[in-house]
Amino acid sequence: MLARHAREVFGSYDDFLGLLNDEQKRDHLDTLNPGHESDSKVFSEARKIRHRFRLAIQDTFTAENSPLREHSVSKGIF
Repeated sequence: MLARHAREVFGSYDDFLGLLNDEQKRDHLDTLNPGHESDSKVFSEARKIRHRFRLAIQDTFTAENSPLREHSVSKGIF
C-alpha cells in the first residue's frame, strides 16, 4: 500500500518538476496575472498535479489501511 502512495507522491512531484523544467510553461506561470488563472491551461495542469500530490500525501499518512495512520493521528501530524 505504501509503495503505491510513494509512487503517486514522487510521480506527481516529478510531474511538477517536469512542468517547471519546461521553460515556456515556467515563463507562462511566472508572468500569469492574478485573476486569470482560470484561463490558463498551464495553471490548470499545475493545479491538477498539486491535487494529486496532496491526495497522495493524505493517503500516505491517514488512509484507513495505512500503517502510518495511527501514528499520524496520535501525534497530531495533520
